[in-house]
Amino acid sequence: METIYINWHGPFTRDDINCENHCKDDDCLCLSGNGLYALFGMQKYERKAKLQYIGLTQRRYIDRFNEKQDTENQHRINDISRNLMIWLGKVETPKRTVKREILEAAEYALIYFSEPQMNEKKTIYAPKFDCTVISRFFHKNSDKLRKRIPKLLNDIPDVISWNASPRNELHYCTRLKLIQQD
Repeated sequence: METIYINWHGPFTRDDINCENHCKDDDCLCLSGNGLYALFGMQKYERKAKLQYIGLTQRRYIDRFNEKQDTENQHRINDISRNLMIWLGKVETPKRTVKREILEAAEYALIYFSEPQMNEKKTIYAPKFDCTVISRFFHKNSDKLRKRIPKLLNDIPDVISWNASPRNELHYCTRLKLIQQD
């Protein structure tokens, strides 16, 4: 069973992500990539902000969100009309190399559990192999763990454990309590 840690940082706005001109730090999260992202907000005619989309990128986040409007790969971020909040997820594994199959397993586990509206095609597919996804939530551009987690993040559980064999079992836990932090 693969254990996958996702360090979620946010919330970011679209302007925060377009930081290439003003971000001077090489460790700036939006200039990195090879991770997951979660988009929250409202589409037309919706009255409440909610989780809309979970995706992955092996490119820089800034490049993924700024794809041209007229291309076939136009990003779903443009479908969220109000209250856009972006959470960027840096993925870690005990093996330290994060391959695409690891990113996909984490993405599929989160989508399978959360069923975001804009991920309609991927909600029917479960992860291909056994995995445990542990989500930790941080302030944006900081390594400081959040003590109070915004209600919007209730759609992303702290722990998801997927056992493909023998019976496709999904276990999850939300809001683990932090007992000690160094």
